[in-house]
Amino acid sequence: MAAPTPLSISIIPALESDITILAEINALSRLREAITAFYFSDWPDLSSMNKFFTARITTYFQDPNASLFKLTDSETNKILGFACLVFSSGVTSKIGADPGGSFAPPKGFDVEFARKVTTLMSEEISSLAVLAQYQGKWLGSQLLKYCIEKADAVRLPTYLSALPRAHGLYKRNGFVDVDHVDLDLRDFGGDLRCYGVLLHVA
Repeated sequence: MAAPTPLSISIIPALESDITILAEINALSRLREAITAFYFSDWPDLSSMNKFFTARITTYFQDPNASLFKLTDSETNKILGFACLVFSSGVTSKIGADPGGSFAPPKGFDVEFARKVTTLMSEEISSLAVLAQYQGKWLGSQLLKYCIEKADAVRLPTYLSALPRAHGLYKRNGFVDVDHVDLDLRDFGGDLRCYGVLLHVA
């Protein structure tokens, strides 16, 4: 599927009425990430994933320090991706925190696994997702650069946690590895994988 041209896309504030669509995009964008099967016992069924991301994105709208942006095709008004940027003071890394806030995770979500890999950082790009059919077609880079510009405007460094498939995207856009979490997935029925925490300095 052909991607929209740079002149035909817009990045604008997301609305609470977009939550369902944003959650679907988040779930579909994670579907091909091998690690997702360890979070959700019913993978590749989307039911638990949609519930999880709906609750997570809802908490972002309730957070006064969070800003959500959607990338849309200006010609069709279709939402193709979104990002969430969370500003806070200081730098905090908490391995073992519950993912996504205080809401109860849906049935089928492996909380213990999530606790082992979740990293929460300040000045964080906490979510960035593009529909699978548009991945690798510069749209993710446009969203990422938009978030970086927002952070640079207030002279704040930007952190994020990278899943393996997206690691190259962040490195190409100026992020550097500052930390990583090694998790032996053989404890969960898989192979050894690595998760990175990356930094972009304003």
